[in-house]
Amino acid sequence: MKQTLLIFLLFYCTVNIAQRTITGNVSDVDGPLYGATVWVKGTDNGTVTDFDGNFSIVANDGDILVFSNVSYNKKEVIVIESKNIIEVILENDPNEVIIILRHPYSTNRINNIYGVNYQTIGLELDNYEGLLPFQFSFGLRYVTDFNRNTEFQYNLYHSVIFSNDFHLNFKASAEGRDFNNFQFHSYKLETSKSLDFSQPNSKYHRNLFLNLIVGVLNFDGTTSENEFGYGVGLSREIFNNFYLQTSFINWKQFNEFNTKAFYKWNWSKWNITASYKHLSNYKEFQIGIGYRIDLYNKLNTKTL
Repeated sequence: MKQTLLIFLLFYCTVNIAQRTITGNVSDVDGPLYGATVWVKGTDNGTVTDFDGNFSIVANDGDILVFSNVSYNKKEVIVIESKNIIEVILENDPNEVIIILRHPYSTNRINNIYGVNYQTIGLELDNYEGLLPFQFSFGLRYVTDFNRNTEFQYNLYHSVIFSNDFHLNFKASAEGRDFNNFQFHSYKLETSKSLDFSQPNSKYHRNLFLNLIVGVLNFDGTTSENEFGYGVGLSREIFNNFYLQTSFINWKQFNEFNTKAFYKWNWSKWNITASYKHLSNYKEFQIGIGYRIDLYNKLNTKTL
């Protein structure tokens, strides 16, 4: 009995030591790929890349990671003990793979925000993996004029892999704004699916993301004014590193319209944003500039 227990403990420790979180980046010749699929071959364990092409997945030594995206050739990389971070370039030539090995890190984007209509300033933080468990990502946003007008928003993101060729992105958000005695709180759940409309043999493969939105709106802060709403949204890379997102939500008394433009300099950590929101009497145009911060631990990089 003791020998059996000892063998079990040794096996358990060996498996847990071999299993670890692998992080990295997927891109093509034009830059990072948003929505590329990464999964452990022969299993249902998978994930998708974020806005900057970053991913995080739990794997064992000897596992084969498969990288794919619509209209791209699949790439396979074997997980070995020295590989903690993998960067893969997907292209038409299946024999060219660039791999960079690093130690685990967390990717964050911090934006300064300026509200034009209400003269507000604030900060926005987006974390892509690395801080929350189970591969969840989050976003925080706070804007104020240091007087009456305030805005707070919290977002939680997660991707679910149903098969090698089908996955959905989920977003839960809570938002509160109090501007010139106009107050509302909203709680939304969004799901998005990537749709590929690129032409065959086209050099560019920029997927269109379709969002379905449901939510509850608490208008003027009174519980008696709760409203259910639903809507749709679209997001797409218009040209290299320029992304456009828009959504329309129908509430009981009025409609909500949101749009956001995002541009990131090619292979740079700097970005600029512009957004517009219209909800009843509330209209706000905001601009911002941000910087991506990668948190490394004992950086050790080489190219294969």
